[in-house]
Amino acid sequence: MVFFHISLFLTLSIASNAAPVPGPIEYSCWSCGEEKFTNGSSYSTALDNLLATLITNAPVTGFFQSSVQSAELTLYGLLQCRQDMSRDSCDQCARDIGQAVKSRCSSSLGAKIQLYGCFLRYENHPFFSVLDESLLCLNCSSIASSPGYDDNLKSALATLSRRGSSFTATVGSGKSQVFVLGECRGDLSSQQCDSCVRVAMRNMTDRCIGNTSGSILLNSCYTRF
Repeated sequence: MVFFHISLFLTLSIASNAAPVPGPIEYSCWSCGEEKFTNGSSYSTALDNLLATLITNAPVTGFFQSSVQSAELTLYGLLQCRQDMSRDSCDQCARDIGQAVKSRCSSSLGAKIQLYGCFLRYENHPFFSVLDESLLCLNCSSIASSPGYDDNLKSALATLSRRGSSFTATVGSGKSQVFVLGECRGDLSSQQCDSCVRVAMRNMTDRCIGNTSGSILLNSCYTRF
C-alpha cells in the first residue's frame, strides 16, 4: 500500500468509487475478498481486534502493522495515513476507514480500502514487506489542463525528491502550477518504494495527461497530482 493470487490465497473482485463525502473521505477506493466469514466466528472476533489495534496505534506515527491469531488462522493488517496529515486528522481518518471497511467489505476474508487520507489492508496470509505494483484504482479529473500544465507535470515527475517513503515536487506557477505527491506503504524498502512510485507515475501520465488532476493507487503505493 504484495497480493498473492495462488491456491489458498484470495481472488479479489475490485470495485472503485470517486465521490466527495464529509470529513477526510473525499476519494475512496476498495477491493473486497470474495470469500466470506460468518459473523460471530473466531475470524470475526480476530478482525475486530485487529481493526481496533490498527485504529488506535496508526495515528501515533502515521503507520502501523500488526497480526492477530485466532483458533483458525492468523490475520495480518496495516493502516497508514498520508504523511502530511496531522495526528488528529489521521485519527479521524483511521476511525472512518474502520467503519468504511466494515460497510463496504462486510464479512470479507480480505480487504484493501483507501480514503482520501489513509489506507487499510487486511488479509489471512502474510503480505508485509512484499512489493506489488499492480493497479488497484485510477481516478482522472474531467477538467482539461491549461496551456503549459502538461509540460510542468512531466517536469515535476522528473524532479521528484524523496523524503522517507514520500515523494513531492512542485513546478510552475499560477494556473499551470503542478504539485505531485507520491507515497509508499511504510513497510517497504527504499528500493521497493522507488520502483513502485516510478510505475505509478508512468501509469498516471499515460492515462491522466491532459487533465488538471489525477490519482492512482497501486497495491504498494499511491500518487496524485
